[in-house]
Amino acid sequence: MATDSVVAAEVAEDKECYLQAISKDGPVIAFLFRCRHCGTHLAYSDFS
Repeated sequence: MATDSVVAAEVAEDKECYLQAISKDGPVIAFLFRCRHCGTHLAYSDFS
């Protein structure tokens, strides 16, 4: 059985790979939205 620290390390590695794959023309894309009322930012990403 995996320990919590091993699982956390795997999640962190997967997150880094996902973030590095973001590109304008690639399979992973990201959008950054800003509320026109309060200026709060919201990020959204998707992959196909």
